[in-house]
Amino acid sequence: MPAPVIRQPVLPEYLVGCRGHVLVPALGMTFVPKGAPAPTAGQYIREESLTAPYRVVRPGDRMSQDRSSQRLNVELDAYARVIGLACG
Repeated sequence: MPAPVIRQPVLPEYLVGCRGHVLVPALGMTFVPKGAPAPTAGQYIREESLTAPYRVVRPGDRMSQDRSSQRLNVELDAYARVIGLACG
């Protein structure tokens, strides 16, 4: 599996409004959806640890144009690793 490619520079100070600043260390970790088993190796973050409102964006997902400065967007790569965090 290739190394994760973080999509954009993630600056914690830009994520305070949606509480994403605390998730910056999760960049590159595997995302585990609610109720799914944890991976057997490597670091991961569980969906249950996210605080609403949030949106998980997987490759190929179409995003609505509604924006909310309080909502955290968590972008995943094809291997379900966190590659981006943004408010909106």
